[in-house]
Amino acid sequence: MYNTIKNNKLVLSIFSILFSFNFIFADPTDGCEIGVNELFLTSTGDVLYNIPTDIAGIQFSIDGTTASAAAGGEAAGAGFVLQAAGSTVLGFSFSGATIGTDCGTLLSLTLAGEATGLSGMTFADSDANNIPVTYHVVAEVCDSGIYDCAGVCDGTAVEDCAGTCDGSAEDLGCGCAEAAPSGCDDACGSTAVVDECGVCDGDGSSCVQADYVVEAGSFYYSPADLVIEVGQTVQWVNIQGTHDVNGETNSQTGASWNNPEDFYLDVTGTGDMGTVTFNTPGVYNYDCSVGSHAANGMVGSITVSGGDTDPSVDSGCDLPGNNLYLTSDGEVFYNASEAMAGFQFSVDGATASGASGGAAAAAGFTVSAGGSTVLGFSFTGATIPVGCGTLTTLALSGDASGLSGIVVSNASGDGIPFEYYEIALGCTDEAACNYDESADYDDDSCIYDDGITTCDGDCYNDVDADDVCDENDDCIGNLDCAGACNG
Repeated sequence: MYNTIKNNKLVLSIFSILFSFNFIFADPTDGCEIGVNELFLTSTGDVLYNIPTDIAGIQFSIDGTTASAAAGGEAAGAGFVLQAAGSTVLGFSFSGATIGTDCGTLLSLTLAGEATGLSGMTFADSDANNIPVTYHVVAEVCDSGIYDCAGVCDGTAVEDCAGTCDGSAEDLGCGCAEAAPSGCDDACGSTAVVDECGVCDGDGSSCVQADYVVEAGSFYYSPADLVIEVGQTVQWVNIQGTHDVNGETNSQTGASWNNPEDFYLDVTGTGDMGTVTFNTPGVYNYDCSVGSHAANGMVGSITVSGGDTDPSVDSGCDLPGNNLYLTSDGEVFYNASEAMAGFQFSVDGATASGASGGAAAAAGFTVSAGGSTVLGFSFTGATIPVGCGTLTTLALSGDASGLSGIVVSNASGDGIPFEYYEIALGCTDEAACNYDESADYDDDSCIYDDGITTCDGDCYNDVDADDVCDENDDCIGNLDCAGACNG
């Protein structure tokens, strides 16, 4: 009898140990089972949490797979907007609501595969302060007792030169995580390049081939007046006397020339005086400031034509109400007739790797830019006030052609109808036959009255009414049977 009781106690003890072991190492099923300020992703896609601070904003990445949707849980119960795109999950409230329940199921994900955990966790409270959150790790047994820097049993991760576990930083000869020697001089931090003359870090002056040559002689420049295109180079050569090329100040009046850009070539004797490349359109006046040379007629001018005449918008305040416009520099101009609580749009023809500044940053918005999608919102329920200017500035890769898929919401979560502003091209000359009052920029399409036909195409003079204007008519009258005019 005693042995039977003893054996039963032994069996119960073993069962108890096995049950306890299974319980310790089993995945948690309730957020209240994990540590404070921890998250855990179950195999079914539920995100469990234990965060005893009211949550105003959520962002994290899914490791090992992607998600196509996020819904439910305490986040949905608090009225949060949930977004799952690729491996990134975002949650926030346009109204400034928070998640007050301390623990449980935060939300549920629709996963495309088997996830290994969560990372990049960023949580904020109602004052936009960061809530430190870590991922709950289920305890494992490591037989060897050897862990790598990432805490993986028998793992291979090691710290790089910057002290980052499994990092990629290397010392290539210019310090940890610094770029390798670069430039044509193979020096650390160098951006030197070989100029068009084949000289490393040269300024191109050793082999300049000027587009035009101006001679300086006794009280003259020849040619005195020159017309060139943007980007072309002019060389001055002194063939007699001592002269300079003064494109800064009128030597006779002391007043500035007000050239698009100042230029000056120093006093020299005979020979090459130097070259100037003109990159800005406009008229450049200059003279010789030596002695009384200018007073004796030694003056000249360079007229630079061409340049970038592409149409553009200079400010958000140039736009109609409720419009966006993307500049070639990545600035997103806006003109809003209602306060904005959130915005989203896609960049056409390019991708964005970041967004910063502008009215969005001034309002404390979080602006996320990834691929062609840009999303802006506030964890605290702040809004961008009515007005115009720069909404944000994008770091673009490629030449963007505009914005599309524009969604803008007010503080109530209602949509504000926004459009992308398209520059209207046409004839802007009121004297032209095809003047277009709605055109923002002249596209050289203007058609003018030539004195022969009206703007409607009718002849001013057509005596014989043959629909051929008299100025172009070989015979004003009739041809006889022999082909003679009025014969």
